Amino acid sequence: MLRAGTFMLMVVLLQGFASPSQESEKEEAWKKTQELMERGAWGKAIKALKSYKRKHAETDEEKERLAGLIARAGGEKDLAEIQKKYRKNSKVRPAMKKIKKFIRKFENDDDLRGRAEEFREAVRSTYVAVIIDFEESEDWPKDADVAGLTPETDPGMVRHGEQAGRWKTGIGSKWFQVVPETKDWAPYSYFCFWIYSAEKPGRPGYIWMQARSNPGDYFEYVYPIDFKGWKEVRIEFRGKRGFGTYRKPQWSMIEDFTFSHAGETGIPIDVVIDDVRLEKAVR
Repeated sequence: MLRAGTFMLMVVLLQGFASPSQESEKEEAWKKTQELMERGAWGKAIKALKSYKRKHAETDEEKERLAGLIARAGGEKDLAEIQKKYRKNSKVRPAMKKIKKFIRKFENDDDLRGRAEEFREAVRSTYVAVIIDFEESEDWPKDADVAGLTPETDPGMVRHGEQAGRWKTGIGSKWFQVVPETKDWAPYSYFCFWIYSAEKPGRPGYIWMQARSNPGDYFEYVYPIDFKGWKEVRIEFRGKRGFGTYRKPQWSMIEDFTFSHAGETGIPIDVVIDDVRLEKAVR
Protein backbone atom coordinates (compact mmCIF):
# COMPACT_ATOMS: atom_id res chain seq x y z
CA MET A 1 0.00 0.00 0.00
CA LEU A 2 1.08 3.56 -0.69
CA ARG A 3 1.99 5.69 2.32
CA ALA A 4 -0.11 8.83 2.74
CA GLY A 5 3.01 10.98 2.85
CA THR A 6 4.36 9.42 -0.33
CA PHE A 7 1.10 10.00 -2.18
CA MET A 8 1.05 13.63 -1.06
CA LEU A 9 4.54 14.09 -2.51
CA MET A 10 3.26 12.76 -5.80
CA VAL A 11 0.28 15.11 -5.71
CA VAL A 12 2.65 18.04 -5.21
CA LEU A 13 4.46 17.05 -8.40
CA LEU A 14 1.23 17.57 -10.31
CA GLN A 15 0.18 20.90 -8.81
CA GLY A 16 -0.52 23.49 -11.43
CA PHE A 17 -1.93 21.07 -13.99
CA ALA A 18 -5.05 21.98 -15.92
CA SER A 19 -8.10 20.37 -14.36
CA PRO A 20 -8.78 16.95 -15.91
CA SER A 21 -12.51 17.49 -15.34
CA GLN A 22 -12.59 19.50 -18.56
CA GLU A 23 -12.69 16.27 -20.52
CA SER A 24 -14.39 13.11 -19.32
CA GLU A 25 -11.82 10.81 -20.96
CA LYS A 26 -8.94 12.68 -19.37
CA GLU A 27 -10.71 12.72 -16.03
CA GLU A 28 -11.38 8.99 -16.10
CA ALA A 29 -7.79 8.20 -17.14
CA TRP A 30 -6.41 10.27 -14.27
CA LYS A 31 -8.82 8.72 -11.76
CA LYS A 32 -7.69 5.19 -12.69
CA THR A 33 -4.05 6.26 -12.51
CA GLN A 34 -4.55 7.67 -9.01
CA GLU A 35 -6.22 4.46 -7.85
CA LEU A 36 -3.27 2.41 -9.05
CA MET A 37 -0.80 4.64 -7.19
CA GLU A 38 -2.88 4.54 -4.02
CA ARG A 39 -2.93 0.73 -4.17
CA GLY A 40 0.83 0.57 -4.73
CA ALA A 41 0.37 -1.26 -8.05
CA TRP A 42 3.48 0.39 -9.39
CA GLY A 43 3.96 -1.57 -12.60
CA LYS A 44 0.44 -0.78 -13.79
CA ALA A 45 0.67 2.77 -12.44
CA ILE A 46 3.79 3.47 -14.50
CA LYS A 47 2.10 2.22 -17.66
CA ALA A 48 -0.97 4.35 -16.88
CA LEU A 49 1.17 7.43 -16.22
CA LYS A 50 3.04 7.02 -19.49
CA SER A 51 -0.24 6.59 -21.37
CA TYR A 52 -1.70 9.65 -19.64
CA LYS A 53 1.38 11.70 -20.50
CA ARG A 54 1.28 10.60 -24.14
CA LYS A 55 -2.44 11.22 -24.63
CA HIS A 56 -3.34 14.08 -22.30
CA ALA A 57 -0.29 16.18 -21.35
CA GLU A 58 -0.62 19.47 -23.22
CA THR A 59 2.08 21.77 -21.89
CA ASP A 60 5.82 21.32 -21.41
CA GLU A 61 5.36 21.92 -17.69
CA GLU A 62 2.76 19.17 -17.46
CA LYS A 63 4.97 16.75 -19.41
CA GLU A 64 7.95 17.53 -17.16
CA ARG A 65 5.99 16.96 -13.97
CA LEU A 66 4.54 13.71 -15.26
CA ALA A 67 8.05 12.57 -16.18
CA GLY A 68 9.10 13.26 -12.59
CA LEU A 69 6.11 11.32 -11.30
CA ILE A 70 6.92 8.38 -13.57
CA ALA A 71 10.50 8.33 -12.25
CA ARG A 72 9.21 8.47 -8.68
CA ALA A 73 6.78 5.61 -9.32
CA GLY A 74 9.68 3.65 -10.80
CA GLY A 75 11.58 4.15 -7.55
CA GLU A 76 8.59 2.95 -5.51
CA LYS A 77 8.37 -0.15 -7.70
CA ASP A 78 12.09 -0.93 -7.40
CA LEU A 79 12.11 -0.52 -3.61
CA ALA A 80 9.01 -2.68 -3.18
CA GLU A 81 10.56 -5.42 -5.32
CA ILE A 82 13.84 -5.38 -3.35
CA GLN A 83 11.93 -5.70 -0.06
CA LYS A 84 9.60 -8.41 -1.39
CA LYS A 85 12.46 -10.53 -2.70
CA TYR A 86 14.38 -10.26 0.57
CA ARG A 87 11.30 -11.27 2.60
CA LYS A 88 10.92 -14.29 0.33
CA ASN A 89 14.49 -15.64 0.26
CA SER A 90 16.29 -13.85 3.16
CA LYS A 91 19.43 -13.47 1.04
CA VAL A 92 21.40 -10.64 2.62
CA ARG A 93 24.19 -9.97 0.12
CA PRO A 94 22.00 -9.44 -2.98
CA ALA A 95 19.59 -7.27 -0.97
CA MET A 96 22.38 -5.08 0.43
CA LYS A 97 24.00 -4.72 -3.00
CA LYS A 98 20.71 -3.66 -4.59
CA ILE A 99 19.75 -1.26 -1.82
CA LYS A 100 23.18 0.41 -2.01
CA LYS A 101 22.67 0.99 -5.74
CA PHE A 102 19.12 2.22 -5.09
CA ILE A 103 20.23 4.76 -2.46
CA ARG A 104 22.88 6.10 -4.82
CA LYS A 105 20.28 6.46 -7.60
CA PHE A 106 17.74 8.27 -5.44
CA GLU A 107 20.13 10.21 -3.20
CA ASN A 108 18.26 13.48 -3.91
CA ASP A 109 14.85 12.06 -2.99
CA ASP A 110 14.67 12.39 0.79
CA ASP A 111 11.62 10.15 1.20
CA LEU A 112 12.75 7.26 -0.99
CA ARG A 113 16.35 7.43 0.22
CA GLY A 114 15.24 7.58 3.85
CA ARG A 115 12.99 4.54 3.55
CA ALA A 116 15.70 2.63 1.71
CA GLU A 117 18.19 3.45 4.48
CA GLU A 118 15.70 2.22 7.09
CA PHE A 119 15.35 -1.05 5.20
CA ARG A 120 19.14 -1.36 4.88
CA GLU A 121 19.58 -0.95 8.63
CA ALA A 122 16.84 -3.51 9.32
CA VAL A 123 18.59 -6.06 7.11
CA ARG A 124 21.99 -5.21 8.59
CA SER A 125 20.72 -5.80 12.13
CA THR A 126 20.00 -9.46 11.29
CA TYR A 127 23.69 -10.33 10.90
CA VAL A 128 25.64 -7.48 12.53
CA ALA A 129 26.32 -6.65 16.18
CA VAL A 130 27.90 -3.25 16.70
CA ILE A 131 30.82 -3.16 19.12
CA ILE A 132 31.39 0.60 18.84
CA ASP A 133 30.36 3.07 16.16
CA PHE A 134 31.62 6.21 17.97
CA GLU A 135 28.16 7.82 17.72
CA GLU A 136 26.83 8.08 21.26
CA SER A 137 28.77 9.95 23.92
CA GLU A 138 27.80 7.44 26.63
CA ASP A 139 29.41 4.64 24.58
CA TRP A 140 32.67 6.55 24.03
CA PRO A 141 35.69 4.81 25.64
CA LYS A 142 36.45 6.30 29.05
CA ASP A 143 40.18 6.37 28.34
CA ALA A 144 39.77 8.10 24.97
CA ASP A 145 41.58 11.33 25.92
CA VAL A 146 44.62 9.52 27.27
CA ALA A 147 44.70 7.26 24.21
CA GLY A 148 44.63 10.20 21.79
CA LEU A 149 41.16 9.25 20.50
CA THR A 150 38.94 12.15 19.40
CA PRO A 151 35.63 12.48 17.51
CA GLU A 152 35.82 12.75 13.72
CA THR A 153 32.75 14.41 12.14
CA ASP A 154 33.95 15.26 8.63
CA PRO A 155 31.42 13.41 6.37
CA GLY A 156 34.25 12.38 4.06
CA MET A 157 35.97 10.66 6.97
CA VAL A 158 32.96 8.73 8.31
CA ARG A 159 31.98 5.34 6.89
CA HIS A 160 28.78 4.72 8.85
CA GLY A 161 26.53 7.11 10.74
CA GLU A 162 27.52 10.66 11.67
CA GLN A 163 30.78 10.22 13.55
CA ALA A 164 33.97 8.13 13.67
CA GLY A 165 36.98 7.99 15.97
CA ARG A 166 40.31 9.60 15.02
CA TRP A 167 43.23 7.92 16.78
CA LYS A 168 46.48 9.85 16.65
CA THR A 169 49.37 8.58 18.71
CA GLY A 170 52.91 9.60 19.42
CA ILE A 171 55.76 7.75 21.12
CA GLY A 172 54.65 5.60 24.04
CA SER A 173 51.96 2.95 24.41
CA LYS A 174 48.40 4.10 23.71
CA TRP A 175 45.26 2.02 24.09
CA PHE A 176 41.52 2.26 24.52
CA GLN A 177 39.08 -0.35 25.70
CA VAL A 178 35.48 -1.09 24.70
CA VAL A 179 33.01 -3.01 26.84
CA PRO A 180 30.68 -4.58 24.27
CA GLU A 181 26.95 -4.89 24.80
CA THR A 182 27.11 -8.24 23.01
CA LYS A 183 29.08 -10.65 25.22
CA ASP A 184 28.43 -13.86 23.30
CA TRP A 185 30.48 -13.71 20.11
CA ALA A 186 30.15 -17.43 19.33
CA PRO A 187 27.34 -17.03 16.73
CA TYR A 188 29.50 -14.63 14.70
CA SER A 189 32.26 -15.38 12.21
CA TYR A 190 34.10 -12.08 11.64
CA PHE A 191 35.40 -9.09 13.54
CA CYS A 192 35.19 -6.10 11.19
CA PHE A 193 35.92 -2.39 11.09
CA TRP A 194 36.83 0.41 8.71
CA ILE A 195 40.18 2.13 9.10
CA TYR A 196 41.70 5.14 7.34
CA SER A 197 45.41 5.91 7.39
CA ALA A 198 46.36 9.52 6.69
CA GLU A 199 49.66 8.49 5.15
CA LYS A 200 51.70 5.40 4.41
CA PRO A 201 54.61 5.28 6.88
CA GLY A 202 58.13 4.37 5.83
CA ARG A 203 57.94 1.47 8.25
CA PRO A 204 54.58 0.01 9.33
CA GLY A 205 52.98 0.86 12.63
CA TYR A 206 50.92 -1.83 14.32
CA ILE A 207 47.59 -2.09 16.12
CA TRP A 208 47.14 -4.91 18.63
CA MET A 209 43.60 -6.12 19.21
CA GLN A 210 42.63 -8.20 22.23
CA ALA A 211 39.28 -9.81 23.05
CA ARG A 212 39.39 -10.91 26.70
CA SER A 213 37.05 -13.55 28.11
CA ASN A 214 38.68 -13.95 31.54
CA PRO A 215 41.63 -12.29 33.27
CA GLY A 216 44.64 -13.61 31.39
CA ASP A 217 42.56 -15.45 28.75
CA TYR A 218 42.25 -13.63 25.46
CA PHE A 219 42.18 -13.71 21.67
CA GLU A 220 44.74 -11.50 19.91
CA TYR A 221 45.36 -10.12 16.44
CA VAL A 222 48.07 -7.76 15.14
CA TYR A 223 47.21 -5.50 12.20
CA PRO A 224 49.87 -3.51 10.31
CA ILE A 225 49.32 0.12 9.30
CA ASP A 226 51.30 0.03 6.06
CA PHE A 227 48.88 1.75 3.70
CA LYS A 228 47.22 5.09 2.89
CA GLY A 229 43.47 5.65 2.56
CA TRP A 230 40.51 3.49 3.60
CA LYS A 231 40.49 -0.26 4.22
CA GLU A 232 37.78 -2.57 5.52
CA VAL A 233 39.28 -5.10 7.90
CA ARG A 234 37.57 -8.50 8.22
CA ILE A 235 39.23 -10.89 10.66
CA GLU A 236 38.04 -14.47 10.89
CA PHE A 237 37.42 -15.77 14.38
CA ARG A 238 38.72 -19.18 13.42
CA GLY A 239 41.21 -20.51 10.89
CA LYS A 240 44.86 -19.91 10.09
CA ARG A 241 44.35 -16.19 9.39
CA GLY A 242 42.12 -15.64 12.39
CA PHE A 243 42.73 -14.55 15.96
CA GLY A 244 45.48 -16.19 17.95
CA THR A 245 44.72 -17.45 21.46
CA TYR A 246 46.44 -17.07 24.82
CA ARG A 247 45.51 -19.65 27.44
CA LYS A 248 41.82 -20.67 27.11
CA PRO A 249 39.56 -17.80 26.03
CA GLN A 250 35.96 -18.45 25.00
CA TRP A 251 34.05 -16.63 22.27
CA SER A 252 30.84 -17.10 24.21
CA MET A 253 31.91 -14.80 27.07
CA ILE A 254 33.87 -11.75 25.87
CA GLU A 255 34.21 -9.15 28.61
CA ASP A 256 36.06 -6.38 26.79
CA PHE A 257 37.95 -5.54 23.64
CA THR A 258 41.12 -3.45 23.46
CA PHE A 259 42.81 -1.54 20.66
CA SER A 260 46.44 -0.80 21.56
CA HIS A 261 49.46 0.72 19.87
CA ALA A 262 52.98 0.11 21.03
CA GLY A 263 54.53 3.47 20.29
CA GLU A 264 57.89 2.35 21.56
CA THR A 265 58.50 1.03 18.05
CA GLY A 266 58.96 4.67 17.05
CA ILE A 267 56.16 4.50 14.47
CA PRO A 268 53.26 6.74 15.57
CA ILE A 269 49.96 6.29 13.76
CA ASP A 270 47.26 8.69 12.57
CA VAL A 271 44.13 6.71 11.71
CA VAL A 272 40.34 6.97 11.67
CA ILE A 273 38.39 3.95 12.90
CA ASP A 274 34.67 3.44 12.32
CA ASP A 275 31.89 0.87 12.40
CA VAL A 276 33.56 -1.70 14.64
CA ARG A 277 31.29 -4.73 14.49
CA LEU A 278 30.77 -8.48 14.52
CA GLU A 279 29.32 -10.18 11.45
CA LYS A 280 27.71 -13.53 10.88
CA ALA A 281 28.47 -15.49 7.73
CA VAL A 282 25.63 -14.69 5.34
CA ARG A 283 24.60 -15.70 1.86
